[in-house]
Amino acid sequence: MPKISVIMSTYNEERYIADAVGSILGQTFRDLEFIIIDDASTDRTPEILESINDSRVIFHRNPENLGLTVNLNRALKEAKGEFIARMDGDDISRPKRLEKQLHYMDAHPDVALAGCDTKNFGQNGLIWRLKDDPEELRIRMLLHPVLAHPTFFMRRSLTERGFCYDESFRTAQDYDLASRIAKSEKIGRVPEILLDYRVHEKQVSSVDPSGQSGNAKRVRDRLFSEIGAELTPELTDVREQWAAEICPGSAGVFYEAVRIIGLITEANKKSRIHEDAKLEKTLKKMLCTWLIRTKNPDHLKEAPSILGHSLYDMTVFAGEGLRTVKEKCLNRICH
Repeated sequence: MPKISVIMSTYNEERYIADAVGSILGQTFRDLEFIIIDDASTDRTPEILESINDSRVIFHRNPENLGLTVNLNRALKEAKGEFIARMDGDDISRPKRLEKQLHYMDAHPDVALAGCDTKNFGQNGLIWRLKDDPEELRIRMLLHPVLAHPTFFMRRSLTERGFCYDESFRTAQDYDLASRIAKSEKIGRVPEILLDYRVHEKQVSSVDPSGQSGNAKRVRDRLFSEIGAELTPELTDVREQWAAEICPGSAGVFYEAVRIIGLITEANKKSRIHEDAKLEKTLKKMLCTWLIRTKNPDHLKEAPSILGHSLYDMTVFAGEGLRTVKEKCLNRICH
């Protein structure tokens, strides 16, 4: 049995597929199987995949397009490895990705699902880093995904216990799955860039942004319902602006976001889903990050009032400001 099963669903990715597959087959950790399902591509993707001469590749070609979620569930059922790693047909895994994610999971036996830091390439070169803290990651998922889908590295025991993708989600299926796993299991991140994430006009988030955001909202609605935080339609709209980090026309939106934090923390006192102190601190960090990223001078001047002139919250605001500056500096250095 292979130690790791890598699973991929691909569709019309002839420009990128050879490099993506090569980045897995060239990993320093070699005890793997690579399950690839082509979803009825109409370009040369199947021919490129069929030409690969490596016994570790298990290739399936769908006669009709079934969609990413269905294909991934098929691959999960077929996977034989102790661990299952995700990969997309347009990204690049760095040579030691699987080796380092495996080492992380061995060192953290209580973590069921892990990702890693990523660096975008193609249309921008942003680096995505988050602190490796299971509870903070779980809290952040109230608003955003915290693991890039092609970085997923999970224990196969999850699938044996019934975890799989919800096939009612054609997009945001990763956000849904990770949030359901995090209800009962720890999730983590290897604090190192192990995958280069391609940004281009044909990926799902670009082709179907409304579908992506609508499905992500479904996940947020479920998470808020589980915690017991009931929002009015107006506050739900504010939450969605926050999730997308849209720069609002008025600073009043940030005051409404503070109300949302209050509703979440009060509801959590009954549901006891999250650690109280970490919940409020993490949500306020996320609010400060949103405020800072607007780069709007009027909104920034309003920060002390938005944060209730709290010395502690202003310290959090300053800390998030310094972190944002540090991220920009690191992005420029890495370019």
